Order: sequence, then structure tokens, then C-alpha cells
Amino acid sequence: MKRTARLLALSREHHTALKLARRLAIDPVAQVPAAVAGAVIAERPVLLRHFAEEERDLLPELLSFGEQALADRLLDEHRQMEILSAMHHDPVALERLGVLLAAHVRFEERELFEVLQRHWDVAAEKTPSQA
Repeated sequence: MKRTARLLALSREHHTALKLARRLAIDPVAQVPAAVAGAVIAERPVLLRHFAEEERDLLPELLSFGEQALADRLLDEHRQMEILSAMHHDPVALERLGVLLAAHVRFEERELFEVLQRHWDVAAEKTPSQA
């Protein structure tokens, strides 16, 4: 499904998140720990801002459409990644962050965004156009 303008910026940011996830998933113990930790430290504020935007803009929408399970998963995974990203000194935490981040992006792109777009489309069909 083509992304609605309301989700384009968030969807574009997922590309950067996937690059970080890929880097973390490549056995962080074998990588130079300082380089991997540095990447997480550099990207953490971007991730946290992204999470805050989704929670501010999308969470109320999900709840208004009765999508409690999707809302709960969104919040739960954001909290997990927030905690893991703060543990940039721990190779196991970084590997878990990489796996969760990749899975989370797939969840949002393939499930959450699709559900929101369907709800928005239905709502737009019910609203008479203002011509």
C-alpha cells in the first residue's frame, strides 16, 4: 500500500533505523565495541524523538479506532528499545536492540501503518467532501 502523506516522514526514518539494526545484528561482540556503542549513542536521540512523535501522533488515533493491542505493542516495544539503547556498553543488549529494532520497523510498516491507513480511508469515505 502506498504511504499516506501523514506517515511518509516516519516511514522514511525507518530506513535509518534498519541500517542501525543491521549493524547491531552483526555480532556486536566481534565488532569494535566503541564504534558500535558510538553508533547507538549517536542515534539514540533520533530514535527517542521518533518514538515520541509516534506516541503523540499515532497512539491517540490507534486508540480512537479501538486498536488497543497495536497501541500496547507499540508502547511496549518503544520502552524495550529505550532501555536497550541506554545499555550501549553491553554487547548482548545491543544485539537484542538490533533484532527488536528490525522487527519493530517491520511491524510498523506491515501492520500498524496499514491498519491506520485503512481506518483513515474509511473515515475519509464517511466524511462528505468539502468542495
